[in-house]
Amino acid sequence: ITSGLFQNTSLAGRVLKYSLDFGNTDYTILIFRCIESPDTFCVNTVIKAYACSGVPHQAVVFYFEMLRNGFGPNSFTFPPLVSACTQTGCSISGQKCHGQAVKNGVDGILPVQNSLIHLYACCGLIDVARQIFVEMSTRDLVSWNSIVDGFVKFGDLGLAHQLFD
Repeated sequence: ITSGLFQNTSLAGRVLKYSLDFGNTDYTILIFRCIESPDTFCVNTVIKAYACSGVPHQAVVFYFEMLRNGFGPNSFTFPPLVSACTQTGCSISGQKCHGQAVKNGVDGILPVQNSLIHLYACCGLIDVARQIFVEMSTRDLVSWNSIVDGFVKFGDLGLAHQLFD
């Protein structure tokens, strides 16, 4: 860090990822703060670090801080970010992140859609989750599990069963 190697964003990104893989969130954040011009991969790594470390609200705060600094999110930004919103139980932050996904044109990408279905289902906005599910062009096991789990959580076993008919 002190030798200036983190002027190379690619190298810094790899070090960030490795520190995250070893579960050292504090070190990941420290490394990030030393990067002169962090790229999207670096920002996404920090969002994921916060989302996975027991302080998911920090992921949301960090994301909006990065937006103010000119950060341009991509499709890899939103699944861990929306997961952080789900963990905090804050549908308002989740809705703001959903709006950001729409604004950035990534709301139709499967992992983003899956994270949104899970968010809305967990926050009790099952109609919104269902709408996203219905409008999906492709569904995978995560899509199905998220929507069925949402229906079951809120006692709508009939609707969960109808999805399979």
